[in-house]
Amino acid sequence: MEGTFVVEQSDDFIDIAFPTDFTEGVSGEMHLFRPNNADLDLKLSIPANSKQLSIPKDKIKSGQYEIKITCDVAGNTYYFEQGITVK
Repeated sequence: MEGTFVVEQSDDFIDIAFPTDFTEGVSGEMHLFRPNNADLDLKLSIPANSKQLSIPKDKIKSGQYEIKITCDVAGNTYYFEQGITVK
């Protein structure tokens, strides 16, 4: 895999762009994990052939999270994890 996942936060969304060399369809799952409160976790399916995932911030409370992504691209499985503080 060349490139990397890119996470950006705006006032209204958390945007996760997939690596640019993912030229074939991406499918999988994203888990927004809240270490201190499992009730605030969020799981989303990644729509087939996505290049980016946008999470509306009105669906999540502010605080510390771990973004965990498992996805399949062209028969290969990839895992990405990154901490984020939602403001």
